[in-house]
Amino acid sequence: MEIHAVAYSHIGKVRKNNEDAVLCDEQNGLFAVADGIGGQENGEIASAAAVYAVKKLAGADADNPSDSMREAFYAANSQIYGVGAGKKITKMTMGTTLTAVWIVGDKLYLTHIGDSRAYLITSKGIKQISEDHSLVGELLRQGQITEEQAKTHPRKNMLLRALGQEAVVELQQLDMPLKSGDSILLCTDGLFNLVPDDELFAIIYSHKEIQSAIDDLVDLALKRGGYDNISACLISIK
Repeated sequence: MEIHAVAYSHIGKVRKNNEDAVLCDEQNGLFAVADGIGGQENGEIASAAAVYAVKKLAGADADNPSDSMREAFYAANSQIYGVGAGKKITKMTMGTTLTAVWIVGDKLYLTHIGDSRAYLITSKGIKQISEDHSLVGELLRQGQITEEQAKTHPRKNMLLRALGQEAVVELQQLDMPLKSGDSILLCTDGLFNLVPDDELFAIIYSHKEIQSAIDDLVDLALKRGGYDNISACLISIK
């Protein structure tokens, strides 16, 4: 099984700095996106620390990927939470989402917190495999609002879980088999808020080259306003 991947992170058209961070390590099968919270320095520190924690897994034991990833997330959380406390800043002013996958053999291991996303793309369509740890995500799961209402909800950006917000965090983890022809998209909300799932699928599936696919995805988000940082990692399984 061969892995090919590309990543793209763009500041967007409105923000003065890029608080997103991306990891794209083909050789070790490690990929991640993080969207920092806190504005400027705080968000950048948090997202960079989160992604670095995943990057360090390149030398870890691949016999237990889920356990190793969970410990990496916990370590990043402790570091970010500690820095935040040291800065004497208020809650929700320093933190980050983190969505990471580790591909070992023919299996994908996902660990996730926040509202950045992981998608599986196959010939049958696109499926979000990460949960949105946000107020809107929770309201959707409870059936209190519809998908259409979620798009314009006044508190759509309110996170319920993120690294650095609490001393102990609850993560989502799953593993699943992969096969030739599958693709994985990791992205921050700067992309999926402006390019809905059906268009993500259409663009990715219509391109033979993943570089041109990710270029077109980011370009489309920019054309639609680019109101946030836009980051994505696209992984192709051959």
